[in-house]
Amino acid sequence: MGIGLPNFSKHDDNMKYTKLVDLLLAICENHDCHFIVQAPFDKNLLLKHAGDKVDVKNVHHFTEGVETWFQFMHQLDFVVSTRIHGGMAGIVNGIPSIIIPTDLRILELINAMKLPYLSFEDVMAKNFESLQAVMGATKKDFIDFEQNRLNRLREYKSMLESVGLKMDPLLLDIINK
Repeated sequence: MGIGLPNFSKHDDNMKYTKLVDLLLAICENHDCHFIVQAPFDKNLLLKHAGDKVDVKNVHHFTEGVETWFQFMHQLDFVVSTRIHGGMAGIVNGIPSIIIPTDLRILELINAMKLPYLSFEDVMAKNFESLQAVMGATKKDFIDFEQNRLNRLREYKSMLESVGLKMDPLLLDIINK
């Protein structure tokens, strides 16, 4: 399982960071988890907070580009991410994903794309102790998600055709299924 860690800076609320990371650590107790960080200091914060709960070999920071990151993602069977890019990396690679939006920008993107998510408010209010509990509380409608995706692809196709461009055949296959 892949875990996309929250962004954290010295200006953030340390209690919220702690609660969120504790949730991520709790759902990893019975799973082989890989933590994906987007900044080097995220790794140090995680290791300091988690102590011996996280093996340093399972903390990854991809700096060589998206290809290396996506290649790594193919070994995962599930993704829980607090960042939009982490959740989308899972979805783009066909890996079931749940996103925990930590700000309004992420929530707006989730709503626009109809992505599965667990609200930040639920994370703060409840004590989830397992991946099963997180999945049960996740807001999801896969029929709505798929219909929204098809509608966006059709709009994209129309936009491309209006300027004489052709859509990627793999995307056309999705529309024509």
